[in-house]
Amino acid sequence: MTSLPTVAESAVPGFGYGLWGGLFAVADTPDHIVNLLNKELNAFLSDPKLRKDGKRRRHCAQ
Repeated sequence: MTSLPTVAESAVPGFGYGLWGGLFAVADTPDHIVNLLNKELNAFLSDPKLRKDGKRRRHCAQ
């Protein structure tokens, strides 16, 4: 399918898309577990290398 044009090339110039993700836990998850998950996820998402790569790919907030 390498000869198939992209959406931007064929129909909608400037076409883009967005991604959304979420993390869920059951209602009775202990607060210390929720807090740990929150802390670790925020640390991961704040990693400068990840943010630089995400901006390059336009997946992270500018």
